[in-house]
Amino acid sequence: MPVDTALMAEFVPARSRGRMIALWALAFPVGGLVSTWLVSVLLSLVGWRWVLALGVLPGLLVLMLRRLIPETPGFLLSQGRFGEAERSARWIARGQPLVAPAAATAAAPSTAPRARRGRARDLFSPVYRRGTVVAWLLWFCWSFAYFGITLWLPTLLVMEGVPLRTALSYGIGFQLVAIAGRTVMLLFADRLGHRRLIVITGVASAGLMVAFGASHTMLGLVCAGYLLSFFQDGGFSGIAPLTPSLYPTALRATGVGWANAAGRVASMLAPLLVGALVTVHARWAAFAVFSGCFLCATAAVVIGGELSPGQPARSGPAPIEKQSEKSEEMSR
Repeated sequence: MPVDTALMAEFVPARSRGRMIALWALAFPVGGLVSTWLVSVLLSLVGWRWVLALGVLPGLLVLMLRRLIPETPGFLLSQGRFGEAERSARWIARGQPLVAPAAATAAAPSTAPRARRGRARDLFSPVYRRGTVVAWLLWFCWSFAYFGITLWLPTLLVMEGVPLRTALSYGIGFQLVAIAGRTVMLLFADRLGHRRLIVITGVASAGLMVAFGASHTMLGLVCAGYLLSFFQDGGFSGIAPLTPSLYPTALRATGVGWANAAGRVASMLAPLLVGALVTVHARWAAFAVFSGCFLCATAAVVIGGELSPGQPARSGPAPIEKQSEKSEEMSR
């Protein structure tokens, strides 16, 4: 995911970058739904061993794409490989007029120094510290609530008295509405701005989480639960584009990777918390915690302030950014 996000952020023009990264993030729930359907069809036909073996195909596809897709112009420029950067830009342009790469190549000295690679400790340098804290809090809190409710959803419904078959059907609808949420929100990702979109979906998710936990009728579970699914998944259409915009080329994959890691840690801890609360008959507390997580994620974005795309949290370029400013110019 970090590599994919960095590639998207550097290949796509700035005017449509947020929308395209949000569209890329939509592939995850769609892929999960399609794979679930494929497994249900193939399992009885070929058995689990062949189904497991078919999982190799996406990996082979990645290797093929790796040979077809060049390195990004931004990274190549930051490494002083100007000729390769121009060829990469021409691959992107597909025959369209190319001005910026040629100009950058002509203006750049052949002995230009290479930018040093970004290191994890650079994430907490004074220039990028605020953006890193915002990204980690955002991914941790949002993922904690998201995976906590999603992974325990069938069990929580059954404990509420919903028949298992109905709960499983409800879960499919929950995922379909989630896809709809990402699709609708990606249309507004650039128009509203990433921060505003996260705030809107975060506040809505917090309120709907409480309403969902307080629902005891099927109508209430459908209305509150499906709206919750719509907004909590829709929030990723703002989170996915915001995170890579906090860092320059040399630090982007590292920054996105660590933010995603914070989310993965949350995805492991949240189900454990729900299990513990269910054991002591305190399901209501899980909904309260998840609601609070959405509010914390929203607060992190609001308190973090306006973070300009590709810029640090405060003015004044850091050394690593100064070395990669040509790459940002190319990606626009």
